[in-house]
Amino acid sequence: MEEVLSPAARECGQKHNGYLCYEEDSEESIVFRELLDKKLWEIPDRIKDKTAFENSIDKTLKEYHLDYWQSREQGRINAAPIKITPAYETR
Repeated sequence: MEEVLSPAARECGQKHNGYLCYEEDSEESIVFRELLDKKLWEIPDRIKDKTAFENSIDKTLKEYHLDYWQSREQGRINAAPIKITPAYETR
């Protein structure tokens, strides 16, 4: 899973026994934000107010991991649109 995280997100984790680990109180928000941004995870149905949950993630990142948040925002600003080229064209 480590390979799906941005370099900024990987820098926030700690290596332990070959795993990239995140402290559960605030660092887990980094992983949640990355997975949500990449549409690799959906907020579980047991969480009724998904917008509030997502806002809570962002608030935690802005408060405790500002360097990560700024890196994420800069990446979003600089992201170029993806152009999908078909492998072959049909006529």
